[in-house]
Amino acid sequence: MFSKMFTPAVASLAGLSSLVGVATAHPFQGAESLMARDSAETVLAPMTNWGGIGADPNAELYDWDTFYWSNGNVVANLTCTGGEDHKMLNVARMGDEIQGLDCSNPGKLTMTFKDNAAKKSAKHDWKWLHAKKEHTMVLVVDGGECGGPDGRKQYAVSDVHYDGSDPIATLYSSPTTWEDLVDDYTLRVRSGAFDNDGQSLSKRIGGSGSVDIANDFSKNLFSQDFNGVTLSVDCAHCATTGSIDFDFEIGLFSGLTGSVTARNGLGASVGLGVTASGELTAPVDIASIRILNLPLTPISIAGIATFGPEINVDAKAGLSAISGQVSADFGVAMVIPDGTTLRIGGDSDAINPQFSKIGPTISASVQVTASLGPVITFDIAATVFGKGLVAGLGLAAPKLDATLTASASTAGGVCGINDAIAGVELDVNVGVELNLFGGFGSAADQPNAKTIFSTSTPIFDTCLVITTGSTQGAVNGNDGIRPKVGTVTYTDGSQADLFNSGANSDDTPINPLSDTQDIQSITIDGGVGLAECAISTSFIDTNIGCGPNFFLFVAAGTTADVPSDLAKSTLCMRCPNLV
Repeated sequence: MFSKMFTPAVASLAGLSSLVGVATAHPFQGAESLMARDSAETVLAPMTNWGGIGADPNAELYDWDTFYWSNGNVVANLTCTGGEDHKMLNVARMGDEIQGLDCSNPGKLTMTFKDNAAKKSAKHDWKWLHAKKEHTMVLVVDGGECGGPDGRKQYAVSDVHYDGSDPIATLYSSPTTWEDLVDDYTLRVRSGAFDNDGQSLSKRIGGSGSVDIANDFSKNLFSQDFNGVTLSVDCAHCATTGSIDFDFEIGLFSGLTGSVTARNGLGASVGLGVTASGELTAPVDIASIRILNLPLTPISIAGIATFGPEINVDAKAGLSAISGQVSADFGVAMVIPDGTTLRIGGDSDAINPQFSKIGPTISASVQVTASLGPVITFDIAATVFGKGLVAGLGLAAPKLDATLTASASTAGGVCGINDAIAGVELDVNVGVELNLFGGFGSAADQPNAKTIFSTSTPIFDTCLVITTGSTQGAVNGNDGIRPKVGTVTYTDGSQADLFNSGANSDDTPINPLSDTQDIQSITIDGGVGLAECAISTSFIDTNIGCGPNFFLFVAAGTTADVPSDLAKSTLCMRCPNLV
């Protein structure tokens, strides 16, 4: 079909073929950074003389040709043919051979050549038009009145009359659309840096063109106060970072291919923030909710295509039963190394994400499991010559699965610290799954979706000291000697001594020793000068001491069993001050 090839155009396509990218986002205004986030459409303007078109003037007709558009740092090129009975002429190729073009008379274009020699050359080149009645010459005109309101206009020419003496030709024509004239095409739309062969284009459009997708979507996911229990779950430190280069190629018969290249620290971060006060006996599951819908500036090529990029973020979370008063904040940031290229319709580069910790901060020794999983989707929905396509990526990451295990010992040694009597072990795994999709259809369909990367790795494996204090018989930093007042018995039969703190602000935590050593009972010794000690469902911190929910009062010389639903909790003992 492409029987006659125009060598400079072929060379230019080869030079551009190394561009990388895939899209997200803030289409371009001039040479500015891609930050537009409104509904105003970015219309790509024709690039008339790219690659030296017109420097070597000729009026030859071609079976196919390539046309360029740009606005700022987005570039599009359409390579097309009109079919067997159509040949194309980009008027810009005639260079200074043309002195003027008049389209004021409907049905006619009047072309003025620089001289009769130029007219004669064109007449020779255009003789194909008259060889067969069905032949049509498609004339593409940029700029001026004849270029129309979009800066580029197409005319179907059926006949040409040449003036006998003056360098003038009358082209009998009618305006036509790209959709009506194109028999086959390849459309390429891309952003980003250019290689050596594309330097002239890079200089012309300016800048690197990378699409900024940075956005903070931190949000409260759940907040409720019921029956004295307050619970709040946040997607904290939740954000996308960095930018991308994009490169899409759409063919009438070949469909869609493309790539995304990571730039400037492309990645995402997520943190789990939990605030709880009281006793929550049932787990909380937060169904997937949309926490961000960010339409980005649409791109259009007049008469050919429109592209509507957007970013969506959905998140879900879960929390097991929890008792006490606690606030916790921890998370992870993930970055994909710059230059990593993900390809639709081809093999992607190896993906080696780098992880870094956020936090942790935890206010109290607590036992709970929690999860938070955002799904970040970037897609570009396109309409090309009336057909719908979509391409994009889905990042289910970073997904946090966390276990907080309370740890306490009145003898000290928690977290390997001699004077630590309460702490929490934090284990967090982060999961990542990355999908690419692209083809004819809608974003909801995610056509030809393919998982290109999946992993799970530990990010936190640490023990945090919550409370420090002295061991048996030693001096308490606040109130002096801490006398023994009782014993805690665990479900495996082991026991640990309980010491009076000496002050309410130093209330004593009572914690399970391990997953198999839950709290079974509490004994308060007789003969130490106490009437009874009160047991709370939670130990808050060293400043506040016990939480407000006292559920058990153990008289001196007696033993009280701990309810099974609290056996894995961090409890707190408050006894009258003995010192």
